[in-house]
Amino acid sequence: MLARVSFLARAAWPIWNAEERRLRALVRLAIFTALVLVVLVATGTLGSWLGGSLGARAVGFGTQVLGVIAVGAFCAWALDRRPVRALGISPRPGYLVDLLFGVVLGAICMGAIAVLEVALGWGAYALRHESDEALVAAAPAFGSTLTVFVAVALIEEIVFRGYPVPNLREMLPRAMRPDVAITIAVVISSLVFGVAHAMNPNASVIATAYIAFGGLFLVLGLVVQGDLAIPIGAHLGWNLFQNLFGMQVSGQTWLDEGALLRRDELGPDIATGGAFGPEAGLEGLGAMVLGIVLTLAWLRVRGGPLRIHPTWVSGRGTMATSTRKTH
Repeated sequence: MLARVSFLARAAWPIWNAEERRLRALVRLAIFTALVLVVLVATGTLGSWLGGSLGARAVGFGTQVLGVIAVGAFCAWALDRRPVRALGISPRPGYLVDLLFGVVLGAICMGAIAVLEVALGWGAYALRHESDEALVAAAPAFGSTLTVFVAVALIEEIVFRGYPVPNLREMLPRAMRPDVAITIAVVISSLVFGVAHAMNPNASVIATAYIAFGGLFLVLGLVVQGDLAIPIGAHLGWNLFQNLFGMQVSGQTWLDEGALLRRDELGPDIATGGAFGPEAGLEGLGAMVLGIVLTLAWLRVRGGPLRIHPTWVSGRGTMATSTRKTH
């Protein structure tokens, strides 16, 4: 009998952590990924049934984000044995302020690109809607694109950072220094983030590499504050104002109805990103560096000396309580 128990324990070792009494992190990630794919396929089918209009796509993305949140919450609670707040989307004191900072940060980054393009003659901008009536008529499109970008920010931050980063951290040896372990985890998640965008229209190796670097920019708030307030806000602000300024959003063209400005790209593709948009050009890379600098400055002002969140120090168990100050 003892021999049988020992054999079963050895056989279960690759998938079951007997000490923690839960599935191993790699298995949890695989289950989470499979469930997310099921949600994406199901909601994609719904979107196709509704049609290809911007409004129909907004409904599809709205349904999609509800499904992804449900999957993330289930996996955090049932598989990880963590509280649902470990996903990083649960409010805390100052959460809304950090979220709004992220949105403003995205607007600043896109504004910096637009100013640079005009100054260097790399781009020309004009109002897309030349009359008040046309602007009013475009209001539903603005609402639909806002819905899409809110959903995309939530979905991608949960799928690429909120759920996987803690599990990637836990896959690494306990003896590894916390700063090294979290660095490896965020690099892996950022590489996956970049590769996931490689399937977008007009994507290139450079675009994939730059978006992976963008993942490092977006993950800063999670590493320091332990949640997704700044990453969600920055992701939303980046995409939203990129679209409002008439820039391509990761190669997508179906969002043009929600643009406020018309942009004529006149500069070299290596700088402007060409058909993929600024994220594939040096402008986008520079905006990401600017975003990193401003995010670090904000975190320094908000919470004192910069340090990784206690969650990543422990590397195990439930979400630690933040010791950073919020004002």
